[in-house]
Amino acid sequence: SYAFSEDKVNVVLAPNDTEISRRASLTLYYVDGWNRRIETKMYVTQSDNEGNVGMDITPMEVRLLADEDGFKVNDDYVFEGTVISDCSSRNMELNPLLDYNVLDSLASLRTAYVQTAEEGPGFKLVFDDVRDNALTFGTKVKINLYGTTLFKETDPDRYTISGLKGSSFVEISAGSLVPKEMKISQLTPDDIYTYVTLTGTEFTFKRGSYLDIAEHDSYRFMDGWASLLIDDEGSSIYAPVNVNCAWRRTGEGLPQGSGNTTGIIVSHKMPRIGD
Repeated sequence: SYAFSEDKVNVVLAPNDTEISRRASLTLYYVDGWNRRIETKMYVTQSDNEGNVGMDITPMEVRLLADEDGFKVNDDYVFEGTVISDCSSRNMELNPLLDYNVLDSLASLRTAYVQTAEEGPGFKLVFDDVRDNALTFGTKVKINLYGTTLFKETDPDRYTISGLKGSSFVEISAGSLVPKEMKISQLTPDDIYTYVTLTGTEFTFKRGSYLDIAEHDSYRFMDGWASLLIDDEGSSIYAPVNVNCAWRRTGEGLPQGSGNTTGIIVSHKMPRIGD
């Protein structure tokens, strides 16, 4: 139940006498003088009758549950990780072409990544609603997998948790993150969806922009581009850039010279480039 007073809303939860935790969302809104709806949403997760919120599960157990058809989670499984993406960036995922002239311009904003303390690949997170993705870089999170779907893609193996909502997060706290320094030749599938610094790198072609394609007609026909990075050992890797990034094309062009490049390792098929 809930009750309003002049400056607050009081929400009262009935005791939970069941063996599973419960969750609910509460949306508060008002309509202003310009007929605009202003709203905020609160997510509530209530422990079971023993005071527990879900059962802890290891990242490896999450990976074992995932399959290519998608495993629907109907239990309160909770695991923790550190966010290596940022909701303010428009380069978390390449916005895919749905048709020859239809671009899903919100895919990047629905996408986040977490890596875990356990060795192995991290996880791509896909939210149902852009507004629920409020994850910032370096945040430590506990995720309740109830209601999500776990996907495994192969060649190379990589794992996606889809169907996430604001209510999926049991705990969010400050964390810390140090990238792993590597050479391009040292990368393995276990580094996918993890935060890495590639040392001694440079852009192979430096006289263009991050997004070296013709931009026209509100970008409806473009899914992105990938510049090529090469390191001082001669190994190379692509650096994909989404068309919606404000920094994709500036008057300065690509950085000159050699240095370290830090970011998230992904495996992604681009129609014009490959993997």
